[in-house]
Amino acid sequence: MASNARTIAFFNNKGGVSKTTTCFHVGWKLSQLGKRVVLVDADPQCNLTGLSLEIADGGVLPDSYQQFEKVNLHNSLLPVMKSMGKKIESPDCNPIAGNDNLRLLPGSVKMAEVETQLATAMNMGSMMPAMQNVPGSFSELYRLAAERYSADYVLVDMSPSLGAINQINFLNADYFIVPMMPDVFSVMAVDSLSQAIPRWIDWTKRVRQLGMFDDEDILYTFKPKDPKFLGTVVQKYRLRNGMPSKSFEVYFNHLDEAVHNVFIPALEKVGLSMDPDLYWNHTESYKLAQIPDFNSLIATSQEKHKPVFELQHDDLFTGGAAAVGQLDKVRDFDRIFTDFAQRIISLTAE
Repeated sequence: MASNARTIAFFNNKGGVSKTTTCFHVGWKLSQLGKRVVLVDADPQCNLTGLSLEIADGGVLPDSYQQFEKVNLHNSLLPVMKSMGKKIESPDCNPIAGNDNLRLLPGSVKMAEVETQLATAMNMGSMMPAMQNVPGSFSELYRLAAERYSADYVLVDMSPSLGAINQINFLNADYFIVPMMPDVFSVMAVDSLSQAIPRWIDWTKRVRQLGMFDDEDILYTFKPKDPKFLGTVVQKYRLRNGMPSKSFEVYFNHLDEAVHNVFIPALEKVGLSMDPDLYWNHTESYKLAQIPDFNSLIATSQEKHKPVFELQHDDLFTGGAAAVGQLDKVRDFDRIFTDFAQRIISLTAE
């Protein structure tokens, strides 16, 4: 990006690992720490959009959401995808209630329709001049958003897939974070990512060698990056006496082994890992954070459209001792996400 914004992709091809929730919470906490943040909902399911925006009584989305046909990720890219002969314009990102430093570029279910078109452009760009602007249009849009709002960070919430949209968003990022949970499927996902990500990097090498997007008439040149791995975040586990219960502890160990022995070596071969000393200075075993299950607090968070660590006594649906206990947990999560965000700031400042 021409701006100084750092783009961070939140990515795992396994679903159900609280990727969207983590992106939202981290974005909010970074903004609390004085950083300007633009959230990008690149998942056609639009969960980040629904989490970020307030919904009217009766479950009806507000007018601002219904007007997203004018301002969302899909519509913002239409001039290029439809070859309209118009330039991409700076998107009017939605403000997030209660946080002046946080903006959202909403998602669109129509992004699911883009997969085939984008895959075609990526594999046949040199033979189809009309498609050559598509891959580079994503980074241009994010650059414009970052410049408009003087963003320090652009956080991209990606879908759980290995499709073309994710490949482009991943290769447009400066860094990436892998959310996961302590179960056998996350361990399997580490192995899958260890194969898929190097394939994406190999593809970028072919792009450069063949000059697929080097035509002088291309308006939005696609310049894939080598995004650096910031670390993992392990979440959605239960505590017992302040520690992960035995059943989860086993998979913590399996995840550590998979990341150390499979994932990191795969990333090192393609130049996506940072100096090991950086990780150990800022994280524990490549983990940026360990986040226990939010339990009932997550429902309240979603209802109030604010992160768990921002919940107040009046937001809770309990009272008495139960409310006191929940507020203690709110403070615990505030400490966890503060440390999480500070580690991101430190690592991306290197």
